[in-house]
Amino acid sequence: MMRNSRQLTTGARRSRNSLPVGQTAPVTIDRDTTADRILAAAEHLLAEHGIDGTSLRAITERAAVNVAAVNYHFGSKEALTLAVFDRLAERVNNRRLADLEQILADAREKGVHPDLREIIVCFIRPYFDPSPGESSPLLAQLVLQHRIAPSAVTREIIKRHFDPMAKRFIEALTLSCPAVDPTSLYWRYMFMTGAVVMTATDQARKNRLAKLSGGKADMSDRGAAFDELVCFLMGAIAAP
Repeated sequence: MMRNSRQLTTGARRSRNSLPVGQTAPVTIDRDTTADRILAAAEHLLAEHGIDGTSLRAITERAAVNVAAVNYHFGSKEALTLAVFDRLAERVNNRRLADLEQILADAREKGVHPDLREIIVCFIRPYFDPSPGESSPLLAQLVLQHRIAPSAVTREIIKRHFDPMAKRFIEALTLSCPAVDPTSLYWRYMFMTGAVVMTATDQARKNRLAKLSGGKADMSDRGAAFDELVCFLMGAIAAP
């Protein structure tokens, strides 16, 4: 169990508005049970197999629909993938930003600097202690895939949901660590993201940490991973 962690739409028909070649239209979500099933199936399979490892056929079989239904509601596999990541990123990052704003408001009310540990816990919580509807493996895969092989889908999601959140967290880190050069905090935010994503995606039973330590430390122990990561990030971000 993690210590001191903060506890913190469905159906779609795509827009027919024309866009420049290579751009994907955002998918408008409405209430439709067929599209709900498609989105749920795609989210499950993408979390298990990633973007490249998930076929449209597998999605339609799991959702018990035909390809025509996917084309009607989303237009293409790429647009469906965008819709899955879009609603997941929106859910997770809206929750993170709401928690962050509460941390900042509490600090202002008390007349103190925002607590660095609370900010870090707020940032990493979805990867270790997700709320219902927050698919942390899929979220981590999205960020990792964008780092390794950016695509039109990942670029759009990062731009739409992660860049605004990143800027707000960097502002919060600046308020929390006034002695640190603000430019350095941009670097440290990126290093934090890398450490969090690599930790969150290495959950196999035979993970490298377990092998290196002879079983004394194991990445599959999510509570220990959480505590050690928070400790590491606090030192790294606040270092003069």
